[in-house]
Amino acid sequence: MRSDTAIGNIPIGVGGQNGNRETIFEYIRRIKQKENELGTKGVAIIYWNNGKFCPTYETDGCFYLNYRTKEELIIDYIGKGWDGSYLSHGSACHETYVIPWEDILFLDDNNRMQYRVKVVGQREYNELRNARVNELSRKGISREEVEKAIPYKYSGIKNDYFRQVVNQVIIQMYDSKDLQRHYKEYIPIAQIENGKVLVPEVILPERLKYKEKGVESEGR
Repeated sequence: MRSDTAIGNIPIGVGGQNGNRETIFEYIRRIKQKENELGTKGVAIIYWNNGKFCPTYETDGCFYLNYRTKEELIIDYIGKGWDGSYLSHGSACHETYVIPWEDILFLDDNNRMQYRVKVVGQREYNELRNARVNELSRKGISREEVEKAIPYKYSGIKNDYFRQVVNQVIIQMYDSKDLQRHYKEYIPIAQIENGKVLVPEVILPERLKYKEKGVESEGR
């Protein structure tokens, strides 16, 4: 589940979460409460998958792909057991890559290391892991289950995952002329669940600020 508002409205500020039929109604209630507090209108975006979902601590990692049109692509990655909210909030990151715009089409799992500008050290990883485990435990999730799911040592991005994200997301979004025509920056979130790439959302930072004046997309 995700929350959103129309372009130009105050952000609703209700974070995304997994859930079921019962928690959907509580999620909608929280959105309505925020609507009243902020004097704005919000919506719940619900992705239904027959009740099956991957708990966030069982994900295989997440990519935050910050396209700065005609300038560069910044890739932030967080490993197994975390979800994209940590990257979008800036509270944790395990690896960062900076790829010049003209190099994006040549990026692959063989040359990616030349673009890496950060990798987490073991001490920092331990601190981030402990904070993650404690946070989930406070939410009532079995500490033993979480400890088992999140690795004790950070081993980096698997080449297969990086290759999937390049082919299925990075190249496709690089070719999105509609996004580039209207926005100077756009950020797909690519999450790995059960070894497969999912893109639950695309963030358009400061949407009105970056919108090209006098240009409207077809069908809007």
